[in-house]
Amino acid sequence: MKIAIISSYGVYCGIARYTYHLVEALLKKGCEVMIFARYKEKGEYYEKDLKKLPVRMVRCWGGDNDNTKKIKKELLKYNPDIIHVQDICRIEKVYKDIHKLFPGKIVITLHSVGAPRATFHKVKKISDKTFVNRVKSYINHYIVHNELSKKYLIEKNKIDKENISVIDHGTLCCEKISQKEARKKLKLPKNKAIILTYGFFGLKKGIQEVISVLPNISKKIPNIYYIHVGRKRLGGKDKHYQTYQEIKKEIQKKGLKNMVKFIWKYCSEKEAQLYYRAADLIIIFYPKKDPLLHASGVAHQIISCQRPVIASKVSTFSEFPESSMYKIPHNLKSLEKAILKVLGDKNLQKKLAENALRYSKASSWKKTAEKHLIAFKKTIK
Repeated sequence: MKIAIISSYGVYCGIARYTYHLVEALLKKGCEVMIFARYKEKGEYYEKDLKKLPVRMVRCWGGDNDNTKKIKKELLKYNPDIIHVQDICRIEKVYKDIHKLFPGKIVITLHSVGAPRATFHKVKKISDKTFVNRVKSYINHYIVHNELSKKYLIEKNKIDKENISVIDHGTLCCEKISQKEARKKLKLPKNKAIILTYGFFGLKKGIQEVISVLPNISKKIPNIYYIHVGRKRLGGKDKHYQTYQEIKKEIQKKGLKNMVKFIWKYCSEKEAQLYYRAADLIIIFYPKKDPLLHASGVAHQIISCQRPVIASKVSTFSEFPESSMYKIPHNLKSLEKAILKVLGDKNLQKKLAENALRYSKASSWKKTAEKHLIAFKKTIK
């Protein structure tokens, strides 16, 4: 099968990494793939840590340019059996034009469903519902990551349920390395109980909440140590900057300087896995007021690392079985209680890690690619 994938690619971007691993798995299934990538945006960086795949790639759409001449020319030259679009492409004219050229062959993956405006950096800021309504006459099949997203498309966008496939965000297998060795490589303290949060600095990462409960946690676990790893994304004096300033003041006020560390960097997947393996506990604490139906790439990176994970009970993590994460309501009391509970119970830690590993195998990129091929064949039969 010849597959054209329209996406972000080769840059530091969650969907670019998603595309990389999906393409890698499709190649192993014997597919022929060509990538029709978004133009590199100003301020974006190329990701150089991933192994180069044996595929053709052309940058032919994006930015503020709605000109579809190049992408049409390249698609006609390639003549694919199926066109798979990642929803970071929000240029309506792209969908309209490729539908005219390749009717009945267009599949879209919606990584976000129901958001009031696009969650992707530097894309047209319209709601997910509006976007789908504008392009649905050109789309033949939809891929979403959980049943709640499917239900939303059926009820709000009036999409036929037969034209929707629910496919887990793929999970990358974590390299086997001991906690001791991971800490040695990263030069992290040997005898601390390390809590980790990971990802771009933002209001919904749970950083402020962890800082808030840390004084009480440290009374019962004196060797507690909190690390956040990720890029700052604090370009101006916006709400992220203000939150960071508030956090710094709280750290100073409560005397937490020696038990908190910020590591500002965008890690390669291999390095990120070292941090996961070095931790005793990983926290993904999205707020309840965040109603988005979207997959968490970070959660899928973390889930195979055989470390216990505390997550807030929100729709973002609905695709993860209850037993694979310690899911709790989004409030400080629940967070404090959960940290003490998980760090104090070795059997619970082991059970969570085992269940998470089981789910990570069930949602491997190999299995994700197999489900994509079923959806593709269903679309063009």
